[in-house]
Amino acid sequence: ETMSEAGWINIQKKTFTRWANLYLMRKNIKIEDLYVDFEDGFVLGNLLQIISNGGLVGETGNKYKFSHDKKRYKRPTMKIKKCESLGIGIRFMKQVGLRVSVEPNNFVRDSANYNTGLILGMIWMLILRYEVNLEIDGVSGKEGLLKWCQRCTKDYNNVKVGNFGSSWNNGKSFAALIHHHRPDLIDMSKYEDMNSMDTLEDVFQIAHSELGIPLLIDPEDIADVGRPDDRVIIPYVAFLFKLFASYQKTSAYVKSVSRALELSGKHSRWIMQYDAKANELKNWMSQMQTAFGDTNHGQELEEIKSRLTKFAQYRRGEKPERREQLTEVAGHLNTLNASCR
Repeated sequence: ETMSEAGWINIQKKTFTRWANLYLMRKNIKIEDLYVDFEDGFVLGNLLQIISNGGLVGETGNKYKFSHDKKRYKRPTMKIKKCESLGIGIRFMKQVGLRVSVEPNNFVRDSANYNTGLILGMIWMLILRYEVNLEIDGVSGKEGLLKWCQRCTKDYNNVKVGNFGSSWNNGKSFAALIHHHRPDLIDMSKYEDMNSMDTLEDVFQIAHSELGIPLLIDPEDIADVGRPDDRVIIPYVAFLFKLFASYQKTSAYVKSVSRALELSGKHSRWIMQYDAKANELKNWMSQMQTAFGDTNHGQELEEIKSRLTKFAQYRRGEKPERREQLTEVAGHLNTLNASCR
């Protein structure tokens, strides 16, 4: 089944509206009609501010000043004021390096028509910049995202991801992508004989309820469509990527904390061993100092010989063993210090 250009435009408009509303809801703003609501620059300015982390320009930490941040700001009603407000948003996009061809007049209705192609194209550019801004094995953007999808789904039968169009119209690629990261949520076998519509419906509902992935796509918009619109599929897959990339980071943090706890436990054992052996040595040294520090060697030859014999035994037998213990204890301490560093 193929789709008319008007059909594609309507689906793009619906998907892009849902995408924008996901971010605008942070400021309790909701788009009802993408074209109408963008007309005065207020919604566009807020959207740009939210997706760019407060209007961040580059890596300098500088924040862009949008018109709606002014203390006495009022939403414009005159065409010239609308264009002025829109111009501020467009200048921001150009400042962050986006090649936008849209101008303020493209947003303001002319003879009951909007320049829908340019407006949708601009939003698609924003999605690519702020939603698909990633790099996989040195490949960035859409190509990088596709490479990630291929890597995750390569071991699944009847799943071959070669594009962001026809590879997704039966729902199995979405299912495989989720199953690869969360096999507890998806039973791949149940989709073998399920039709495309039901498969997409089921997978999207699971992703929404269990993973919090927004319902950007209606199953009927891509089910068995010969060439579904990649501009509809890519934003959804980008949400999955961000979620599962955060899983990997969390897993790395857990491993890191686990290693730290394991090392901390090891350090505690070393400290206990050091303290026990060091205390034993200190007690022994104290006993030896007391025993041989006494200068009263007795008056009789046998007494003196006995004391000399004990000292000789100490020098030849006990002291070398204790010296080895001292070396071992010093080694424990050096190992502990090195590990702590």
